[in-house]
Formats: sequence, structure tokens, C-alpha cells
Amino acid sequence: MITSNFILYFLMIFSALPLVIGISIYISFRFSKLAATISLFMLSLVLWNLDLATLYSSEMLTYEESLFLFKLFRVGQISLPVSYFVMMHIVANDAAVSDKKFSKLPYYYIKSKTVLLIHFVMLCLLFGVNMSNGIKGLTLIERGEVAFYSPIYGEGGIILLYIILQFSINAIFGVITSFSVIDKDIRAFMITLNIAVVAMMSLAFLNTSQYFYHTVGVLSEFIFCLVLVAAFLQLKSVEKKKNKVATQFELQKKVQNRNSAALIHELNNVSSVLALVTYVKNGELTKDEEKQALEEVELASDHLINLIQKFEDTQTYQTPEIQESNIIAVVNDSIKLIKNHKNVSGGEIAISYKDIGKGRIDIDPLQIKQVLINLIKNGMEAERDNLDSLRTVNVEIDLKHDYYYIDIIDNGTGIHSGSWDKVFKPFLSTKDSGTGLGLPLCKDIIENHRGRIVVEESSELGTTMRVILPKYNENVGSVNV
Repeated sequence: MITSNFILYFLMIFSALPLVIGISIYISFRFSKLAATISLFMLSLVLWNLDLATLYSSEMLTYEESLFLFKLFRVGQISLPVSYFVMMHIVANDAAVSDKKFSKLPYYYIKSKTVLLIHFVMLCLLFGVNMSNGIKGLTLIERGEVAFYSPIYGEGGIILLYIILQFSINAIFGVITSFSVIDKDIRAFMITLNIAVVAMMSLAFLNTSQYFYHTVGVLSEFIFCLVLVAAFLQLKSVEKKKNKVATQFELQKKVQNRNSAALIHELNNVSSVLALVTYVKNGELTKDEEKQALEEVELASDHLINLIQKFEDTQTYQTPEIQESNIIAVVNDSIKLIKNHKNVSGGEIAISYKDIGKGRIDIDPLQIKQVLINLIKNGMEAERDNLDSLRTVNVEIDLKHDYYYIDIIDNGTGIHSGSWDKVFKPFLSTKDSGTGLGLPLCKDIIENHRGRIVVEESSELGTTMRVILPKYNENVGSVNV
């Protein structure tokens, strides 16, 4: 049989679970700001549950004690919207978002320090009102074996309305911002966070019957805690993998230095052979000697090309050296460098851009040229139904809300929709001579510029590869949450 004490103990026991989860998260990830904020959110849930538990304490505490504890623990309910906002604020400040007009206001709202300060000020004011005139008293209600207090709200009714309004605004803006985040792992965490919070609060505010409302609310909070922790651990797992990749890059630098030394050694080996060109030019050799010398030079040249190609294949992404650049100049330079390539000559490459001003951008120009050359070359080498048709690649540049959109459009046969994501996986290539490393390397470079590269559109008429780069990019690398 359900009694007041049973519900009281039930609420207290389940109140302890979020606290245990929060402490565990904080201890395991004590240097993470997001982990600390999650722990504070768990603490707010615990205090809210204890606040509800005091409504069933009539058999254990005096009326005055129950009223005081109800007012005191209500800080949990009042602080929930703030701790929820802080979680999104921390993530949003380290996340780049795509250009979507409807997400601009929500994004700036969530990352605003001024809004964060207003939330904290309102928290203090609301708690002060709550402890003074917020709750006028408690009315004891008996239903069978269950006796519980029902609060008599004074100005506390306004507090509850404000909490619901604040939660609603934060949730709506949070969901909109989530779907515009470029990093897929951070986007997944924010979407999970917002959906779980909305679901939890919807269940918590179901006031069908007093103890049903409280027990269902507490259970939904526990489920929410598990979902949030799972999403957080997944995010940290991805971050750990990114750090592992960064370590591999450092090791790769040592390999590159060793390979550079080996290449210099091989260049010295063939340099004497290449010097035979001088004797041929000066007419110092007989016809037979000249023929033999040219054969040796040709052999040495082929060997040198193979050495350089092998050296290039060992090169991987290095930390970008960000500098103020001009995106138009970078694109033009990339086109000039690719035009004389044997698989590109004979095609047509055009560039166009909209109102982008002077084209100022913070990038590593060498790395971005590497990306653009790769994408343009892929476009020119794309398979075509009509082999007699002119190979064309159009490069279009646009600027939207401090993000450059660079589209590389070819006239090939397109990429199957089921393979759009696969083209960025290592060692997957549609070309017989391809290594399958070009696009993955491009993806690494762009993402470490806090940008994004996607197959924007593809059909039998051609493919559009889109590169999105922030105009301002002082800090690069993985997001630290």
C-alpha cells in the first residue's frame, strides 16, 4: 500500500541517483567545463526532488520545518533553467555553425555572456522572492493513506511561470542552434541534450495527480540523466580519438623528417646523371655517347618523379599556420597550379563570386590550395557519359554571415547518393589509380580550420562539392569541451 512515507523515501532515494552520477562525471572529467556544468545540473535536479519530497514529510517533520525546507530546496527548480542554459552556452561558444538565417538569433542568444549574466541575476532575485513572499503556506491534503502538502503560492506563482517561460525559450533556441552546428559530434550531443530536457520537463509538469506527477517526474529525470551521460561519454570518446589522431600527426612529423632526409640523399644520387644534360647542350659528346646520356637522363628523371610521388604519398596533414589571406587569390592560384596537370589540360575551369567584398579570410593558404587543387582535379577527372564533351569545373564563391561557401561544380556523371559520406573515408576511391586518401585529407584540413566539406549535390549532370570556411579563424583544432 502506498503511504506518505513510502513516497517520501522513494523520492529521496531517486534524488540521490543524479547526485551520484553528477559526482562520478565530475571526478572522471574534472578538467572539463562541460562535465562540471553537467554535475551542477544534476545537483539542481537533486534539490528539486528533495523539494518535492518535503511535501510528504507531514508525519516526520513539523509544519514549520516542512515549509522552510520546501522554500530552501526550491532553489533546485529555480536554478534548472540556468544550469541548462550554461551547458548549451559552453558547447555553443566552441562550436562553429552553418549559415542558416533562422538560426542566427538563437545562436547569438545562447553564446551571449550578457544573457548568461541576466540568467544569474534573475536566479538570485527569484530565490529572494521565493524565501520571502513566494510561498504563503502549505495545505495538508489526505487521500486514503497518503497525506501531502499542497503549496499556497503568493508571488511564487509568477516564479513558476517565469521558470516555464525561460525553459521554453532556452529549449526552442537550443534545438534551432543544435541543427545548425557544423561538427556532427557536437551537433548530436546538443540535439540529444535538448530533446531529453524537453521530454523530461514535459513529463515533470504533468499535474494529473499529486503523487503520480511527482513519481513520474522523478523517474523521467533519472532516465534523462542516463541519456545525458551517455551522450556526454560519446562526445568525450570522440574527443579522445581526435587527440589520438593529433598524437599520430606528431609522430608523422618525425617520419616526414626522416623521409625528407632520404629524399635529399636520393636527389644527390641522381644529380650527377642529370648533369649530363650540360654536356649534351655543349656538344661535348659523340652521337652514341649523347644517345646513351639522354637515356640515362630519362631514366633518372623517371626515378626522380617516382621518388617525389612516393614522398608526397607519405605526407599527411600538419597543423595549419593561420594567416590573413585573400580567398579570391587563393582560388586563382589553385587554378593556375592545376591547369598544366596532364589530366586537366584541355578542360575549362571558371571562377565566379558574389558580393564577398575584398575576400579577407583567416586560413593556411598552402593547405587550402592543396584542398582546392584536389577538388578541382577530381572534378576534371570525373567520369562522363559523353567522352567528347568538354570537361568543365566551375568554382563559385559566396559569403554568408562570416562564412565563405566555395562550390566546386563539375559536369561528370555524379556520385550515388548512398556514397556521399563514403567518399571521405580513407582508401575508398572510384579511380583505378587513386589512393583514396585525397578527400579524407581534404576533410581533415577543412575541419581543422573549423569548417566543413560536403557533397552538396550530385546527379547525372554533375557534382557540387561544397567547402564552408569561417571568415575569422583565430583558433583552430578540435573543440575543447
